[in-house]
Amino acid sequence: MSLVVVYLAEVRGLPILTATLVLSWMAVLGLVLTPVVGTITDRLGPRPVMLVKIVTSNRPSPRLRP
Repeated sequence: MSLVVVYLAEVRGLPILTATLVLSWMAVLGLVLTPVVGTITDRLGPRPVMLVKIVTSNRPSPRLRP
């Protein structure tokens, strides 16, 4: 079991199913978007794609704020 699931369940008080679903959307999204992002990376190069990733991943999730 991932430690993030344990954190969400024990510290944040989410039910274990909800904590698991919070993480599972990332796997599903990665599965769906990998071919799309690969095509974009082939056309534009890795630098612009990584810049978008860095900018968008630094936003905190409002649900997980203390």
